[in-house]
Amino acid sequence: MFLVNAEEAGSRVAVIEGEVRVQQGEVTKKLLPGEQVSTNPIMQTVPVIQEIQWSRNALAHLALRQQALLAPVEVAAPPVAPTQFEIASVRPCPPFGSGARGVGGARGGGGGGAPASSPGTLLLSCGPFGNTLDQLIRQAYLTYANGQRNNQFRNPPVSIEGGPRWLTTDRFEVNAKAEGNPSIEMMRGPMLQALL
Repeated sequence: MFLVNAEEAGSRVAVIEGEVRVQQGEVTKKLLPGEQVSTNPIMQTVPVIQEIQWSRNALAHLALRQQALLAPVEVAAPPVAPTQFEIASVRPCPPFGSGARGVGGARGGGGGGAPASSPGTLLLSCGPFGNTLDQLIRQAYLTYANGQRNNQFRNPPVSIEGGPRWLTTDRFEVNAKAEGNPSIEMMRGPMLQALL
């Protein structure tokens, strides 16, 4: 699966899944997922994720690309950290500005939803901007999907289609404890996937 972008300055080929061989004159290049080549060196390189954001299948394409990129890593070095939390609590946040107190006595809407971490503990507290189900899905399946921070998915230009209206409005507090000492990235990625 690949895309071709023809512009006035030249053409660009980018690969989403599989392998594409591109020939320019006598030079042949093999492109793998996420790689691209252009016919003119002055053409701006655009990340593949940005190139496919218009597609209604963008999430599926990204998942295929990520799977292809992660497969060799998973085969060579499977994660040794736990994949599930030992105990977890997911609670609705009080309405912003309600004055209700959350975990640790924080007022509803305070804290910004920033993660707090200690060895084996993940706390995503209530805040005015964080922890909607939409954001939790993005964290678990894009930003931290492989147990590492994937910066290309920090603010992904993809949408999650379907689901109830509250998917993007209702906020949740997540408080979870794991055995051992998994990294925050592991807890916000594969372990949050299992919890969701």
